[in-house]
Amino acid sequence: MSTDLKTDVGTEEKKEPEKTENRYEEIEKALKRTAKAVAISSDGKPEVRDIDAIRADTFTKLYSAMSSGTILTGTLSGCETAKNVITPELAVQGIVDYGGVKIIIPAKEMWTKIPEGLSEDASSKDKFKFYTSKVSAMLNAQIDFLVERVDKDKNIACASRASAMAIRRKQNYIRKMHGETESRMEKAVREKRRIEARVVSTSGTSVRIEIFGVETRVKAADACWRYVSKLSSVFHPGQHIYVIVKDMRIDKNTGDIEINASIKEATENMLLHNIKYYQEGSIQTGTISGKTVKGYYVAVGNTFTGIDVFCRRVMGQSMPQTGDIVACKINRIYDDGNASGKITRIIKPIQSISY
Repeated sequence: MSTDLKTDVGTEEKKEPEKTENRYEEIEKALKRTAKAVAISSDGKPEVRDIDAIRADTFTKLYSAMSSGTILTGTLSGCETAKNVITPELAVQGIVDYGGVKIIIPAKEMWTKIPEGLSEDASSKDKFKFYTSKVSAMLNAQIDFLVERVDKDKNIACASRASAMAIRRKQNYIRKMHGETESRMEKAVREKRRIEARVVSTSGTSVRIEIFGVETRVKAADACWRYVSKLSSVFHPGQHIYVIVKDMRIDKNTGDIEINASIKEATENMLLHNIKYYQEGSIQTGTISGKTVKGYYVAVGNTFTGIDVFCRRVMGQSMPQTGDIVACKINRIYDDGNASGKITRIIKPIQSISY
């Protein structure tokens, strides 16, 4: 029995659509109708429906969710700036396409706390740039939201992600489970269980994730066992991953929650297995995967069976570039699966000339 803690989204089992020639013919015919849309019904067959009918169903869901306070989930598909709105945190808006209806979430309602990086004395222009940058970085992320207002005539609805996050926090971090003295997250952290998280945004050196309404930043050292020069090449918004929460602080008076999470600790450290196939003193072919002020990371072997060898810079040695194929001597192998060595020569520069 799995002990992983998963999000509330995407747990239902879905049937694979039946792949037949007739099915694709029906879809092709349906796409030729300008006022029609194709939806896959519960039995896996294409169903041609009028767009207005689809939107009518969506508005029924939105009105119901607004009256009951039900949290909805969608994908952030756009970032726009409202016309004739002066306040930056209201003018910059995240957009979710929900069943053909435009869901508008102002930047002010995107987070329970303003992301770090905005100074108190920032100008209005700087605030516009800041909020646009933060919302744009989240494009394609899966987010929760609470519907606050619906305008059927304009085919839009206004919503708050911050309110939905606050409810998720209360449900999973603050409220104690029935008959127990801990919340759902407190128990999961104590038992060191793997917890499902959503990737919200990425950068070269960190991954921002959301765990049941709490956002936290995972640094490169806690993201991958292998060295990765750009984490955005491995992680992307909208991705679901597992993490281990190493530390959690909950202020039940203010509701503030801080999390220190690790992505790599939720997966097996293959370096401990791979390092057994290499020996000190051997010379291996590798590729420069990244460089720092102190030296270079050389990826030896492939992504799944290889290791990373850190080679310090040597004065007078030709400066290799990221992507160069080099020969490196493994001087020392460590118990944690890492290795250090020396680049002996550049075999093939990345900018080599072919004749």
